[in-house]
Amino acid sequence: MAEEKKTKASPKKKGTKSEAQIAAEKRREAEKKKKLEAAKKEAQRILLTMGREDEIDENDDTSTETLKTMDSKTKGHLASNIVFLIIAIVYSALFLLAFYNLDKIETNLPWLYEILEGNVYFQRIARSLFAFFVAIGFSCIVRVVVSLASIGKSYKTITLTKLASSAVKYACWIIAVFAILAVWGVDTATILASAGIIALVIGLGAQTLIADIIGGIEIVFEDQFQIGDVVVIDDFRGTVKEIGLSCVKLEDGAHNIKVVRNHAVSTVINLSRKSSIAVCDCDVDYETDLDYVREVVESHLDEMRVKIPGIKRRPNYLGVQALGDSGITVRIVATCAESDKFGVTRALNEYVYNLFNDFEIAIPYNQIVISKREDQAPSSVSKKKRPK
Repeated sequence: MAEEKKTKASPKKKGTKSEAQIAAEKRREAEKKKKLEAAKKEAQRILLTMGREDEIDENDDTSTETLKTMDSKTKGHLASNIVFLIIAIVYSALFLLAFYNLDKIETNLPWLYEILEGNVYFQRIARSLFAFFVAIGFSCIVRVVVSLASIGKSYKTITLTKLASSAVKYACWIIAVFAILAVWGVDTATILASAGIIALVIGLGAQTLIADIIGGIEIVFEDQFQIGDVVVIDDFRGTVKEIGLSCVKLEDGAHNIKVVRNHAVSTVINLSRKSSIAVCDCDVDYETDLDYVREVVESHLDEMRVKIPGIKRRPNYLGVQALGDSGITVRIVATCAESDKFGVTRALNEYVYNLFNDFEIAIPYNQIVISKREDQAPSSVSKKKRPK
């Protein structure tokens, strides 16, 4: 009986393979792993370093955002800035050419000179456009240079450059407004002199905005989180898409966008600073030999890492996790990036299920034990006769 029970607890694999087949499978898996590593290094070299030959570590804080991987919205903003910059350069060149050659225009093209010098409103409109294109064109130059220079840089660098770009944009718009007002004869000196009073009034009425700006500066310089990190804010788990002067934008797996004001970010769980763990809990039958389960799982851990690309290091078999109602729960964990956690968990569950089926390790169903009493109560009880 003991031998029969031991044989039942340690089943053999279906259809034994020859040594040649096993060796061929190992060679194929080794070649596949080598090709995968080579492709990964080449992708990191091209997409992350943009031609730099330095080695990239798997935990390196480097942005994968390139011209190829930018989303359509980012590409649209970049293209619009370049188009506006071209228009600004062309107009500014024509304006300066006309301004420095008024004598030649008066001699050769008197009708054009009459339009340029005789119409006051036309002159003001032309000068206003020149001031606008110069100020906003400078802002576009800064934004384009920042967008192109931040490719392949760290997320912290991207965050700081975007904040600087936003500050330059607002400053250029203010300069453009004051320059246009000066062209139309508005006394900008009086406006600047009263700016202190206006700032005081705005400060009293915009305390939340000031708190948002201060909160954004604290987020960046205290390195709480960066663009690309996976964080949890107010029970919302998402990827940080943008850190602005007033708010933070998060995007979850369903592409929902949550906007959080900077001053409202009080508690943050940053899930991207360290590698995450994908957990696979699987039940086996109580009659299964646990030593046999350990032997099967540990012999396939290297293969598990090769077949699931999101796993960073060799997975670990932790053994028995719980003693359930219907079976024994064993646990396998694998190190992965937080963004790949759920995908790796699903792939790990599928691999372990197929592995247990191949080696005839029983995965139990929920079981209900029904017992029947031998001594049943009498179905009827005699009634006592009432006294007459």
